[in-house]
Amino acid sequence: MVFKELEIQGFKSFPDKVKITFDAGVTGVVGPNGSGKSNLSDAVRWVLGETSSRQLRAAGKMEDVIFGGTRRRSAMGFASVRLTLDNTGHTLDVDADEVTIGRKYYRSGDSEYTINGQVCRLRDVYELLLDTGIGRDGYSVIGQGRIAEIVAAKSSERREIFEEACGIAKYRYRKTEAERRLAAAGENLERLRDILGELESRVGPLEKESAKAQKSLESLKAMSAPHARVLRDGEKLEISALSLVPGDILLLEAGDIAAADGRILENYSLQVNESALTGESENINKTDRPLDAEELPLGDRLNMVYSGSPVAYGRAVVLVTATGMDTEMGKIAHLMASAQEKETPLQKSLDDFSKKLSILILIICAIVFALGVWRQMGLGQALMFAVALAVAAIPEALSSIVTIGLAIGTQKMAKEHAIITECHHQKAACGGGTWLCFRYLFR
Repeated sequence: MVFKELEIQGFKSFPDKVKITFDAGVTGVVGPNGSGKSNLSDAVRWVLGETSSRQLRAAGKMEDVIFGGTRRRSAMGFASVRLTLDNTGHTLDVDADEVTIGRKYYRSGDSEYTINGQVCRLRDVYELLLDTGIGRDGYSVIGQGRIAEIVAAKSSERREIFEEACGIAKYRYRKTEAERRLAAAGENLERLRDILGELESRVGPLEKESAKAQKSLESLKAMSAPHARVLRDGEKLEISALSLVPGDILLLEAGDIAAADGRILENYSLQVNESALTGESENINKTDRPLDAEELPLGDRLNMVYSGSPVAYGRAVVLVTATGMDTEMGKIAHLMASAQEKETPLQKSLDDFSKKLSILILIICAIVFALGVWRQMGLGQALMFAVALAVAAIPEALSSIVTIGLAIGTQKMAKEHAIITECHHQKAACGGGTWLCFRYLFR
């Protein structure tokens, strides 16, 4: 593997594009002091990944490698070096007979590396050149004073050069990378354990609240009327409320709950609470007399009783007219089941915020991309910078913050003895209102 061509532009004393071709044999560069001979070896070291400005004989900042200008020539805005290597023996892990490594650096601090024209990372260049002797830490390119440093160096420092020559450096690098990844994975596992421990500490109290809520619901179901007393074939029977059919004679008295809709045939001072249907908190006095009007509001139908209405006083004989989903309560249940779930104000606010943030990010990225192209950063570099900015601007912790907020709201509702059985009910309660009023059902 040998050098084939070196192309320099804007690097140190080379403002114009210069191409140096390395033919067969030995190529020597001859010139007086200060002509820039050492800048050629610096360019080779720089394009191969050297990141120390001291090793490149710069003043202390990497931008010092860019041509600084003269009285007759203005300063350059970037430095670019491309080195072409002969890879006919496929020493490098690239499926090509020639490998061109490029590096470009701008005064703004932006830089890019390329391998055969494809943008890559410094790490990719470093891994490509491992065990070849020409990498960043290789022994093939030795600058001024480097030999004296090697002779005077400690044995551990000289060992790195011999390991590079023997091909051990690649495996040592892979071992170091594997250990680093294992350490990072261990840290992530530790964070996950901390998060799981925090969440598990909340599971117990929430399970207790859920159990209380389930018991409360079972108690509420037990309060409903599972049976009804009817008159069939002249006999009084107690049957399941599900067995009622239109035409049955239903017997009601104080303390019962109407199991179906019906017309009152005989009335004995019957008073019924229909607050669930009409919103009236007071009991309604019923009658068995016919009503003159044909179409009356639900609350004015005094000769009718409706399913789910408790009897507060008196008794009556009722002709069943509707059962199940045909009752007024069933119609309400059907409407509730067919109603589409609406977004809560919290969901609407998050959607609106996301849309506005996305539009703002796209606008800023477009501006950054245009500025990068205007400053001659290159389309690939400008696009990569704009995409990185877009990714960095996305609030990744937004979902976590919303979840934590809902969890805190759930805890506060649980302290107020609110009954919450499922997560979407919690979202509706915490995200769908401004004020929550609680009522103590059990003390």
